[in-house]
Amino acid sequence: MKKCGNKYPDAIIPELASVFAQKDSNAPGYMSGPKLIALFNGLGFADCYKFPGVGIVTPEDTGLSRTQYAIKRLSDLNDAFRLPEALTAFLEFNKGNAALSESINSIFENYQIHSPIVEFPKPIVADVVTEPPVERPKLAEFRQTNLATVKPIEQPQSNPQHDTGEIKDPYFDSIPVGRKIAFISYSWDDEKHKGWVRKLANDLFANGIFALLDQHLPAGYSLTHFMNTGLNIAHKVIVVGTPQYKEKSIKSLSGGAVYEESIIHTELMDNIATTKFLPIVRVGTFSSSLPPLLRGRIGLDFSDDAKYPTLISEIVREIYDVPKHPIPTLGEVPSFDYGDLSPREIADLKKPESDFRKKQDRKWLDRLLGAFSFQLMHNYLTDYPTWVDERIFISIDIWNAIIGNPAFNIYDPTLSKLIADFHALWHQVEMIGLNYYTSEPNTGKVRFHGLCHDVFVSKEAEAAYSKIINLKMEMQPILKNLALYIQDNFEIDVEETSAAFLESLKR
Repeated sequence: MKKCGNKYPDAIIPELASVFAQKDSNAPGYMSGPKLIALFNGLGFADCYKFPGVGIVTPEDTGLSRTQYAIKRLSDLNDAFRLPEALTAFLEFNKGNAALSESINSIFENYQIHSPIVEFPKPIVADVVTEPPVERPKLAEFRQTNLATVKPIEQPQSNPQHDTGEIKDPYFDSIPVGRKIAFISYSWDDEKHKGWVRKLANDLFANGIFALLDQHLPAGYSLTHFMNTGLNIAHKVIVVGTPQYKEKSIKSLSGGAVYEESIIHTELMDNIATTKFLPIVRVGTFSSSLPPLLRGRIGLDFSDDAKYPTLISEIVREIYDVPKHPIPTLGEVPSFDYGDLSPREIADLKKPESDFRKKQDRKWLDRLLGAFSFQLMHNYLTDYPTWVDERIFISIDIWNAIIGNPAFNIYDPTLSKLIADFHALWHQVEMIGLNYYTSEPNTGKVRFHGLCHDVFVSKEAEAAYSKIINLKMEMQPILKNLALYIQDNFEIDVEETSAAFLESLKR
């Protein structure tokens, strides 16, 4: 590594790391794990972010926190006399934020050391058109969102760089203003597969869509910059599934497919209702070729080459938000002629226990039970939360989507309360678990990483563990009552539905 500065005292590194890895997500200059890694990727480190559960991964360590990671890399750069380069890159990444410059300068002043960034140079990186981050909708807001509404084609905002004619980025500045953009995520299986993906990109270009493809990049271009920016500005992300893509995205610790999948996974977890990601299968099946959060989404099967022309037109429609079968206009509720029915009979039709309402409840119930196992849940609730079957997380993701559907409604008041109470507690457990569970490859389980050799790593971890146990104890009687009520009032064999769900996960 080249020298471009001095070696500074080691004691200054943790304080600088606290600026790089701020804990307040609303603070200026806050950087998430993937963004922090992208910064150091640009400084020559081959690190990545593995989600869920693992976190920051380097060639030397796994599961580092943002602060630990920042200390590690800043120490490495300080040893190589490159700390000023890292500080400059950090401020360039944050558009030369004055408050961040002052924070860094004050740290050096406290050590009576001349700051290397007293006058911050003008950023040399190109601005790119970015979309605002998508916040996870609250359940009440999510239920009111009309997911079925057909959106008009949105035109991207004009890029000032295009207006001035000044080209700062040889790739992204070549995108014409007002065109749809599609990012293609795939794995480099072999030359034949790369050629097929290139043909897909060419056909999108022929239909007026700018396809972001790494094979089009000029020599020397940063792949990390391409992935971060491309996934951010794309209207659609086409994920080309193959068995190798799934293998790399789940088990590998480095590589483009892993990096892209970690960003995709994070956005899907933040906004499960998004339609930005379009999975397609080139080889295999949706189950064998795509990660769990993608294989449960509606996609297209490209394994049969004879169907390629038809499927390309469907992809083009999806990118332009012009559905092949648009939702029809909803008419007015008809006025029914009850004929010779008596007033009492008419009143009975309108009661909550009417056949119509019970049939509607049964439809929603079938969807929920199609993604649920009472036996699996019973084992989960009665075991300690140290190890958890990963199928529990698949089940809660599907329940969140079903219950979050604005059309979801249970007329039966008892059933509605049982489902709502159970889901609310389950959702609380999920939110706590996101911070403390780590995937264990090839085991089918996730581990509570707040314990180390049966000793809690922190008071926060111990409190979280205790909270999960208490919530699970509250869920146990509700689960029992829910099973009994479904069997008695809807004549559903819950053991049969549980087995069917577990079998579906094997396919």
